[in-house]
Amino acid sequence: MFLSFRMNKNYIEMLSLRVLAVVVCICVLSCGDRDFDNTLTVTEELVDQTDIIKKAGLLIEEGDLDEAFDLMSNVLSKEPSNVDANIALAGIYLARDQFTKALDVANRAFVNASQDYVSSFNPHVNKKTIHLTLAQTYYYIGDFNRSNDQVRQIINKNVNLTPEALGMEIERLARKDL
Repeated sequence: MFLSFRMNKNYIEMLSLRVLAVVVCICVLSCGDRDFDNTLTVTEELVDQTDIIKKAGLLIEEGDLDEAFDLMSNVLSKEPSNVDANIALAGIYLARDQFTKALDVANRAFVNASQDYVSSFNPHVNKKTIHLTLAQTYYYIGDFNRSNDQVRQIINKNVNLTPEALGMEIERLARKDL
């Protein structure tokens, strides 16, 4: 009887291990599906965000700043570090003479942009464009030293322009394809 109990105990342990292995496999596989679904959802959201940003970019080109503002604000409510939305919103704030807000979102764009950043809605918008937006914003609020600093980043020269020359240089850079 003792031998029979011992065999049954081994059998039960082996059966328990098999059941445990099956449960672990099911858990791993079901978690894998959840991660895949989650990844798919995140990817879909990113694609949706990119589409929204592209649509807002077209609206900006058409002059519909109010609708573009709403779309970019929506993107930023979900992804505050989105460089495209921040730089576009900075441009809208500049157009509306809301320089403090423009400075805030332009700085956020600058901090989050990689050195080789290129916008998803306009291939002509890049890291130098962010510097230009900051230069314009600093110029409009009267901080000519910081505006000069941003211009130096764009033209890669150590210049110290007078406010009048700085304004002309910013205008020249704005017309140029950076």
